[in-house]
Amino acid sequence: MDEREIASSIQILQEQGKLLAQNIDILNMQYNELSVARTTIEGLTHMKGGDSALVPFGGGGFLRVNLADTEKLIIGVGAEVAVEKTMDEAMLLLDSRMKEIEARVVETQKAIENIEGRLQELLREAERFLEEKKNV
Repeated sequence: MDEREIASSIQILQEQGKLLAQNIDILNMQYNELSVARTTIEGLTHMKGGDSALVPFGGGGFLRVNLADTEKLIIGVGAEVAVEKTMDEAMLLLDSRMKEIEARVVETQKAIENIEGRLQELLREAERFLEEKKNV
């Protein structure tokens, strides 16, 4: 591998590392969103029909609503499909999604570690090239 190939490989690996780090940020945001949803459902399990709740509608606004049903809710299951689930079923679904995200974060962190290891190898190789040029 010559100097240009090493420099090019270093740049490619650095970009891959950045993309993977961004992916981890996205996964963490998804995880946090699921965690908030789970906490909300937990709170709803302590309520009964007719109880009042505040429902966010965006832009920092909330609607005060009276709950008609606290036994079931509608939750997205993917591909823009939503189904009715009991509170416990919904929490299990969210738990499963959260575990999947945790596994993907670990996988991505390992990939970043591999990239960092390869970068260190390439940097050592680049240093050897510089030393050889100095000695010539």
